[in-house]
Amino acid sequence: METHRNHEVRRAPSIIVAEFDSAHDVLHAAEKVRDAGYEKWDTHTPFPVHGMDKAMGLGDSRLGWIVITCAITGLTGAFVMMHWMNGIDYELIVGDKPGGAPGTLPEPGPDTPPVVRAVLTALRFRWDMLEELGPAGGAGT
Repeated sequence: METHRNHEVRRAPSIIVAEFDSAHDVLHAAEKVRDAGYEKWDTHTPFPVHGMDKAMGLGDSRLGWIVITCAITGLTGAFVMMHWMNGIDYELIVGDKPGGAPGTLPEPGPDTPPVVRAVLTALRFRWDMLEELGPAGGAGT
């Protein structure tokens, strides 16, 4: 016990360890700890327990938004980099086709969702139609 200006200050215990027989018992104990007013505490289980976040009083995690933002940024950067390297900076003409955007579009695999496959196919056809028209929309060749 510490004294501060002649007043006694009691500290809450820093570690409490308990063992429970079932996941339901852990959830019930977590709700009791939350209701007792504790704010910084954690539980450890050998497997995920559904509803533990709610029982602990935690809000939604921002991790999902961070991951999707980084994924979209990385994907966009990769496509821009491939287009720049293959279509503008050092264009290789292979099979009488320039190395621009159609070559940088990924080939849809068997696990690709149907909507994504349709979009990629439409982009490829649209790009091929624009290439056939040539510069300035095919006028004055």
